[in-house]
Amino acid sequence: MLNLLMFLIISLTPAQFDSSSFHVESIEAQTIYDSRYIFERASRIVPPEKLVGMNDIQCLVSELKASGIFEDVRADVTVTGPNTRKLFLSCRYRSDIDRFVISEIVLDGFPYVDKAKFRMELNKRGVKAGAPFIKYYFRSLEQKINRAFRVSLPKDMANNFSGWTLITIRPAEAGKIRVIVSQESRSCGN
Repeated sequence: MLNLLMFLIISLTPAQFDSSSFHVESIEAQTIYDSRYIFERASRIVPPEKLVGMNDIQCLVSELKASGIFEDVRADVTVTGPNTRKLFLSCRYRSDIDRFVISEIVLDGFPYVDKAKFRMELNKRGVKAGAPFIKYYFRSLEQKINRAFRVSLPKDMANNFSGWTLITIRPAEAGKIRVIVSQESRSCGN
């Protein structure tokens, strides 16, 4: 009887939930500005269909910090089941974010795109160097960039374009950010 009781105590302790691999079943973000960039990065690094670990959570935190737009990023992981977790991200934007401007929008890995046409199409949409970063919600900025990108593709490729590139934000000189448009995620050593 004592052995059975010990077995049940050991079996039902929280240590059982300390799995090294888990699925992130939900993500919440606390921030005063737009949270879309946070969720976009999270969907790339810790997607719900992929088994991840604490290294992936740290990668996400590092990626958000590397953007240069956050002063502080914290992650809290809550056990919700044997192989599931809830992720809560607290991201504090830099206090001077309202003065940040876009220094440049760079195409990375698209040799077939007409770069001059891309810049012209961005300008038509009001997205250009010197524009205030928080002028747009991230989703709006993403849409404008992708529309300009599609128009800048060769005609045979434009018809097959899925509609979305990947956008990464990186700091430039003081008070400026670079917006990098690429085909694949650039995070955690990629």
